Amino acid sequence: MQQPATHAPTAVRVNGTMLPQFVTKTVMVPGKVIAPSNGQHLTLQAADGAQILVHVNQAVSPSVQFLEVTGVAEPDGSVRMVSFAEFPDTVDMALLNDAIQLQFTHSHLFMDG
Repeated sequence: MQQPATHAPTAVRVNGTMLPQFVTKTVMVPGKVIAPSNGQHLTLQAADGAQILVHVNQAVSPSVQFLEVTGVAEPDGSVRMVSFAEFPDTVDMALLNDAIQLQFTHSHLFMDG
């Protein structure tokens, strides 16, 4: 008998203001690195300008300026990294923040259930 496929948790793209609504949930937080990784954490300026402490689980090059962290939102407002994707230096954070807000304003278009 074939086992059902396991799925990775669905991540929701959020900004810093929204983060407390998703404690213990998997989130994606795009932002600008304002304090490079010291091997344990880095500081990210989220799309809405909020600063978020990210507990890293892998090396992040000091040359990375913009990235999107996928991880678990912690009760203290930090994010425990699972993975990350580098963004180009030309990313428009204000536009990205608008898109994040729109996904909640029109959640019937963007989210399951």
